Amino acid sequence: MSQTVRFFVTIASLPVLAFAVPGLSAYAAEGCSISQGLSQDVEKFIEESEVCLKGAPDMQVRDGVASELARLTDVARTGAGRSQLTELASLREAAQIHAMDMAARGYAAHYDPEGRSHVDRVRLLDRTSLFGDFGANVTIVPARATAKEIELALLADKSNAENVLRRDFNRVGVGAVEKDGKLYVVQLFAEQVGELSAPLPARVTASQVVQVRLENPSMERVRWAVVAPNGSEMATGRSARLTGLSGHDDRGFYTIDVKSQGGVSTLKGPAMMVE
Repeated sequence: MSQTVRFFVTIASLPVLAFAVPGLSAYAAEGCSISQGLSQDVEKFIEESEVCLKGAPDMQVRDGVASELARLTDVARTGAGRSQLTELASLREAAQIHAMDMAARGYAAHYDPEGRSHVDRVRLLDRTSLFGDFGANVTIVPARATAKEIELALLADKSNAENVLRRDFNRVGVGAVEKDGKLYVVQLFAEQVGELSAPLPARVTASQVVQVRLENPSMERVRWAVVAPNGSEMATGRSARLTGLSGHDDRGFYTIDVKSQGGVSTLKGPAMMVE
């Protein structure tokens, strides 16, 4: 667990194809207004994402392409002697939301205009998981591109290929959205190391108790911290209760430090609003 976050963007140019791509799906979603961006408030971001994940005006969610790209990723990993990845709903949702946001607002980047990273979006949407390493690939291709062509375009880039084949990753999520003749594709990779025993509420107080389950029994929990978006610690402790949060009224991220044979690592947990 090397605590590395790797993000790469590819704008791919593919030859014209003489056939249509099957598997398109469109959803009526009158309530989604992603063109203005999503809220910075944790609770509102979750609520707005839930609406938009059902579909948004003027774009199509390409679930078939996303699923096939996830499958092809496992094929590539197996061929390279790597373990297969398990699809994680929160990664898929975060990938799709970012693909939709890029399509709606016409940009290509790992950070949205509000400054949120892939890691931030996953931590907003996933209320239980504890993660080690993260990675992401973003590519924009013609809407007619097949999943195989997208995979080949990604693997042709060394940095993207490293994310696809990285040994530490055990989870994957893919989002694909079509708009105005372009296909916006986001691949998210993560190392899921543990989880909370119960979903962390979007708004927490100093009375909140957080119990943790780690997948590796050799890992020893050292301490927890609630970290502000600027990286400063808002509070820290060793018990299960989130103490020391009084006086804070801001967005934070739950983290825990764990000790193993490789030393001390920091695991990334859910985002929260501190009351």
